[in-house]
Amino acid sequence: MVTSRVSLRALLVLIAACGALRSSAAETPAPAALPVQAGSTLNLRDAMRWVMEKNFSLQVKEQDVLVAKDSVDRARGEFDPHFFISGTLEDNARRLNAIDYSSFGITSANPGVTIFNEQNLRTGAGFSGKLPTGTQYELSTTLNRLDNDVNRAGRFFSPEFESFAGLTLTQPLLKDFGLGANMAETRMARLEVRISEKTREVEVVNKLIELTNAYYDMVFGLENLKVKDEAVTVAQKLREENQERVRLGKMTDIDLTQADVKISEAREEYILGQDFLRERRVRLLKLLVNEFPAGAIPDFGVEPDLAVMPLTSSAADLYASALTLRPDFLLAQQQIDKNRYGTDQARNQRLPQLDLKLAYGRGGLDDDFGPSYQQVFDDNQRRMSAGIVASIAIGNHKAQADYRTAKRKQLQSEMTLADLKTSISLDVSNAVQRIDTLQHRLETAQQSRKFAEQGLEVEQSRLDAGKTTSFSVLDFQRKASDARTRELAARVDLKKAEAELWAACGLFLQKHGFATGETAAK
Repeated sequence: MVTSRVSLRALLVLIAACGALRSSAAETPAPAALPVQAGSTLNLRDAMRWVMEKNFSLQVKEQDVLVAKDSVDRARGEFDPHFFISGTLEDNARRLNAIDYSSFGITSANPGVTIFNEQNLRTGAGFSGKLPTGTQYELSTTLNRLDNDVNRAGRFFSPEFESFAGLTLTQPLLKDFGLGANMAETRMARLEVRISEKTREVEVVNKLIELTNAYYDMVFGLENLKVKDEAVTVAQKLREENQERVRLGKMTDIDLTQADVKISEAREEYILGQDFLRERRVRLLKLLVNEFPAGAIPDFGVEPDLAVMPLTSSAADLYASALTLRPDFLLAQQQIDKNRYGTDQARNQRLPQLDLKLAYGRGGLDDDFGPSYQQVFDDNQRRMSAGIVASIAIGNHKAQADYRTAKRKQLQSEMTLADLKTSISLDVSNAVQRIDTLQHRLETAQQSRKFAEQGLEVEQSRLDAGKTTSFSVLDFQRKASDARTRELAARVDLKKAEAELWAACGLFLQKHGFATGETAAK
């Protein structure tokens, strides 16, 4: 019995421990998904889309776009109608002055009555708002219950039920007049949305250029590692051939030693190539992931597409394209438009306040709410008024300062655009000339690689004929390997320069299959 109790207790402890482990495992967050897995190959366009969707800095810029859209709603809210309702209960007792005393009809028979008592209930409801023209309106109605010493005396309704319904309009004639002055905030808010979208697009292009450079650096790392691995294989093969020649008495042991040295050097360069590739892989991952579980870096590859399309457009055509498509240039133009709206608004605010006020309504008075309000629809108690209200700021320093500031901001944005035009022209011209220079560099590197391979073949033939040394052949092998690396570097730099050219003329996104508006829709 004791044994069974101990076994039962141990079983319960085991179940509890399993439950705790399961709970702990459930609470442990799953590692963030990576865009690549070990052994997979990453496509550049897929990498770009991943960055556009997942990159933290681009997500921050997307929030800027959403904030700007909220500002549009906030500006529109200025024209939202407002419904209001009110209710006030009054209980007043006040001493009458001489005029009130006589107007209330108090006779000398009761001269001691000098306190006027009233208990009133005043209610009101209606709509008010503002139109884009600056017109302020109020459509309202009031219903009041009036009970006081006078109507209690039987001279009027007791109590009195007073009603009114009417429309009041206030139209600015100078300051705050018209669509330009009143829609300025909304128009500037809409432009701010476009500005924030273009700002995000600039950030997207910059981030994708950084990604492209990192991607092609990794392409170089992978292809260069193949070159270094082949150099090790060639050095090992030559060593095996030399060993056979030593056995046949055609070479000495010093040739084997020299081959061993070259194999060791080739392996050292291969290890350095591995380290270079690992660093480039990490740099690429930093652009792709927001979280990374500590552990082994996934051994993924990239597509070694180093083909460069021939440049068929002139620098002038590419410059014209840049002025149409580059997001930073479009952003600068929209900033000018926004500042112009601000200048127009500030100019209007310098004017005096001159308002035309119009009011029309009808009232009623009876011994109950129903009959009193019915009289509102009759024409015998209409109430009309019209007037002008003027207000002039003495000195008007604030409005004048705001106008000067707005004009300076507009001038700044125009100067920024002019400076940007010059910068874009230089960017495009430099990118075109750099493409041409790097194309010549690639052609020269190809010739160098071809000559180095031809020299290696000749020297190998001379070695087979016993006319040269193994050391000389190994030296030619190293030169051929270095020439292949330089050719590869020239191809990668040319591919990077191509990406920079498309960015300089505003065609980067289109060249990679992304619509311009797609960057703001992520």
